[in-house]
Amino acid sequence: FTGTVSGTGFDLLATIDASPSASTYEWSMNYTDYTDFQLIVEKISGSSTSSSENLDVKFKFDGTLDNGASTPYNLDANIVGTTGVRAANNVDNCEWMYTNNPSLHWGGIVDCYNFGPNNSFAIMNSVITGVTTNGQQAYHYVSGTDQNVGARITAMRIAFTAGNVDTVKLKIYGVKS
Repeated sequence: FTGTVSGTGFDLLATIDASPSASTYEWSMNYTDYTDFQLIVEKISGSSTSSSENLDVKFKFDGTLDNGASTPYNLDANIVGTTGVRAANNVDNCEWMYTNNPSLHWGGIVDCYNFGPNNSFAIMNSVITGVTTNGQQAYHYVSGTDQNVGARITAMRIAFTAGNVDTVKLKIYGVKS
């Protein structure tokens, strides 16, 4: 390969280093020049020490949480290395991990596709891993919208099923076409 390729690759759009200590945490995904993203999650943790919490994810569609629908999401997940499988359609949120302890260190990679205004079925493909009371555990998720909404994903919101979101460290990269 020789020559220069311009306008391709990843652009660092944002670095988030927050300590919200709140029930939810939300960040902007409103980048009009991009429809596909990669999130590098360095750390997400929460205040609950229960081993049965989920890390829930919701979208804002053109600024409206859940696009005004009560169950706009779907998800398919497995705990890597086990037979644990989770599948649900028409649910109230996506997830990045389930039935585990939020107070431990969670991180990974989340690929986001079709977040633009004229795309259908926004999708996330993620691998989130953490050190748990039973050792390290990894979750592989494919989740996203259940409906073709024709709207831009303008923000993402995370919450644990109990307790607060205490730490959010991540980088948002835009994927150039």
